[in-house]
Amino acid sequence: MADIQWYRQAAMTEQVNPEMNEVARRMKLELSGLHCGGCAMRVTEALKQLPGVRSVNFSPERDSCEIELDGIHAQPEDYVAAVEGIGFSARYAG
Repeated sequence: MADIQWYRQAAMTEQVNPEMNEVARRMKLELSGLHCGGCAMRVTEALKQLPGVRSVNFSPERDSCEIELDGIHAQPEDYVAAVEGIGFSARYAG
């Protein structure tokens, strides 16, 4: 039941892939402290250690990223903690 409430609160977008009959969920993090592609790679690697991360896409300015999730995944604060754990700032943005 807690997972259902989290989905409602998170206001994630859902896209159905008709070819694979699956639902992809997306969430956004606002970021600070990333200065280069290497920083973005470190964030991607940290996020991909969490369950359900399918892909991580950064804005051109690297001030936010969109995480595509599949199946079972962690809570938003876990994604924030993963980014902060490697020295960057992050905030859940939906």
